Amino acid sequence: MAVLAYGCGGRAGSDGAAGGSLPTSAGSGPAGAGSGGEPSGPSSQSGGSGGGGGGGGSSKGGGSSGGARASTQCKTVNSKLAYGPIGEPQPIPLTAVPFAECPTCSGVRDLFGSRTAAGYGFVWRVGFELNTPDPNLFSWTAASNFKGGAPLPLVPETTADALAIVPAPNGFVAATCSLDSKPQWIELNRDLEVAGGSSVVAPDAPCGQSIIWTGEVYLTAFADARGLVVASLDEQGARVGEKVLSEGVEEPVLTRFSKNGDRVLFVFRKDRARPWYGVLDLQGTPLGAVQPFSEEDTSWVSNLALVATGDGWWVANNGSVSNRSGAQLTGISRDGLVWREQRVLYGHPQLGGFTPSVSGGSLLVATVNSGGQYYDTSIATTLIDDAGEIVYIEQTQIERDEPFVPGVVVDPLRDLVIKPLPLKRFEPTIVVVQEYGCLD
Repeated sequence: MAVLAYGCGGRAGSDGAAGGSLPTSAGSGPAGAGSGGEPSGPSSQSGGSGGGGGGGGSSKGGGSSGGARASTQCKTVNSKLAYGPIGEPQPIPLTAVPFAECPTCSGVRDLFGSRTAAGYGFVWRVGFELNTPDPNLFSWTAASNFKGGAPLPLVPETTADALAIVPAPNGFVAATCSLDSKPQWIELNRDLEVAGGSSVVAPDAPCGQSIIWTGEVYLTAFADARGLVVASLDEQGARVGEKVLSEGVEEPVLTRFSKNGDRVLFVFRKDRARPWYGVLDLQGTPLGAVQPFSEEDTSWVSNLALVATGDGWWVANNGSVSNRSGAQLTGISRDGLVWREQRVLYGHPQLGGFTPSVSGGSLLVATVNSGGQYYDTSIATTLIDDAGEIVYIEQTQIERDEPFVPGVVVDPLRDLVIKPLPLKRFEPTIVVVQEYGCLD
């Protein structure tokens, strides 16, 4: 195991030009787990994260993770930010599925965590064998010290090929896609448990990669013969509007939403090359041009992470560029202007959670492959200030047989990262929650 952690005072990367998801992976074999969005990984859609969730509150509620976000500026000691891990990592008892080709893998995917009234709640999906699919959605509730009972099946009869958890007017909604590509919404209460008397809703829209509650409607995106469509749905899942934002989109599409006040940033991959974006109102109507960003020779974008900031958004993508590696970080204003672009996280990152930090700035987590014949893999925890500078980064080398993607817990009071312990290659995966914050 190797751990590299340091605070930074200067720039990381070079300046460029100035100016959340339901995964589409197959349902068998081991895969990464995120948390949500959102921030717990690429699939979640709240609070600003890997799944591209929204910042800002909802005029009609939206889960129990809202409220004012605490903010404490850390001290600088010897030109280094006094920020880092706090306390011991807390294991979480995820229901896992072993696979013949990887008996030590957890098979956990789409892991979402959030602060609740009772403490914390988690929902996740596990992989399954295509020939013998079993129910694969689970939930777990815990006290604030992450102690709780055994995980429980979320919906015993459901086998989902994708999962996203989003804040909703009365708690949360678990948006799933079945094996035959039928979308379903499962109502959850504010403790991330199946709501009493709730039913499974079949929304009037195809399975999409991301969904968000804006405070007025749900927004989701999908591709059909017309191109890339953003649809708005009411609380019962009925379609109340739609806009075709782009023609000629290649499938599978990659989309993310993030809310900031009365505006929503929509980011998508049009042709597996440069990402595109548009700023929408709360009904999903574009407020300006829909256009590309990032470097012109960007290709093979497979991962997007969004977070809302005070005056706009940060967007991270892992598109590759000739002779340059890492993630591209782009600052976009609420008016839709690109004002900062630079490279961060050198190597080949798989982006996880992206969320506002209680210590100021934004917290980005990722799994990073160094590349090359003798590559190594590490979990990166990165704090980015409001100017786009990396002020803290910790990289923990891991030896795993599965590409576990870290995530973050939605919590306005604490910076909580979901990640695997750096165990040896043939030891079973243990997933923990590690708190980060200001050091005394």
